[in-house]
Amino acid sequence: MSSQNNITKGKVTIAGFGPGNPELLTVKAYNALNIADIIFYDDLLDASYLDRFSAEKVYVGKRSNRHTYPQTEINRMLVEAAKTGHNVVRLKGGDPLIFGRGMEEYDHITREGVEAEIIPGISSAVAAAAEALVPLTSRGLSSSVAFLSGHDTDKLDVPLADTLVVFMGASNQKELAQLFIKKGYDGNTPVAVCHRVSFSDSDTRRYTLSSLSESNELLPSPSIMIVGQTAASRAGRTVRRWLYTGSRLPAWKNTDGALVHAPLVSIRADYSAEPANIFNCDSILFPGRNAVEHFFRYLAHHKIDLRAVLDKRLLALTPSASHALKGIGLYIDPEFEGSTEEGIFRINRWIKLGGEKVLLPCSSVGMPEL
Repeated sequence: MSSQNNITKGKVTIAGFGPGNPELLTVKAYNALNIADIIFYDDLLDASYLDRFSAEKVYVGKRSNRHTYPQTEINRMLVEAAKTGHNVVRLKGGDPLIFGRGMEEYDHITREGVEAEIIPGISSAVAAAAEALVPLTSRGLSSSVAFLSGHDTDKLDVPLADTLVVFMGASNQKELAQLFIKKGYDGNTPVAVCHRVSFSDSDTRRYTLSSLSESNELLPSPSIMIVGQTAASRAGRTVRRWLYTGSRLPAWKNTDGALVHAPLVSIRADYSAEPANIFNCDSILFPGRNAVEHFFRYLAHHKIDLRAVLDKRLLALTPSASHALKGIGLYIDPEFEGSTEEGIFRINRWIKLGGEKVLLPCSSVGMPEL
């Protein structure tokens, strides 16, 4: 067998991320990301979500006239990565085949002899319709829908459809409204403009074609514009705003609502204390996750080998401390899942029974019970 036949080839999966909120990512796209070696990702998605995947991340986004790489270079990088045996995901906002150049990339990749697959995503058009309560089709009102690119109004051929959905038209919305009226649409036709679809700070604004054609309002980008009788004013989604006063944002920060983070306590670490006697103890009691984090940062600051704690019994006062220890590979026995009050009772009992010396890394304004 020739050496050419022994070359391991990878695969390119062109996947849609959806409109931006990770909760709208499909299971199939998630699974592809989970096994990827390299992820080439676009604008219009929550890039921080990708931190959970071990793959190398390469940003190749485009926004208006700002292109990180030309399309030809993106095509080359995808093929090169796959030909070196990598499992590649090309992650696009929305759906790859709706103004996403997905087929263009697919054709180039397969012409180069590389296996490729397309995973659909939830289009921002569909997400905008659901969020603004604007059905794209509706019995008696709309039996046809057309998707349009709003970039170049001079070359736009406006179809005769009951509902028009315009992508990438934020900077041309006044001209688009004038064009639609010129092409025969009634000036009283309702318009819904949906900005940052699926995110907690999304916004829907209502117009008619006439009012939009005369407006000098600078409409935000990215936006989806829906034109038709189904876009008549409705309440749409109500954005709930939550005040969170904890020191760290919770895991559910991407839930349906805007999270206002206003921590009531500021944590400032002090690593100046000399470490001479800190290990003259039998056990180390961690009251919370901050204690775990800053204790081990303290050790690193003073260049203390982690093996210095191996002969100590590690105690967790709270579930958050237990989970934080587990996160760095240290397990307490038994694993603690109870309440803080239960932790205090149990720790007091252990210490009294054993007569132990306990090291307590904690805040200067910690729990008075301790």
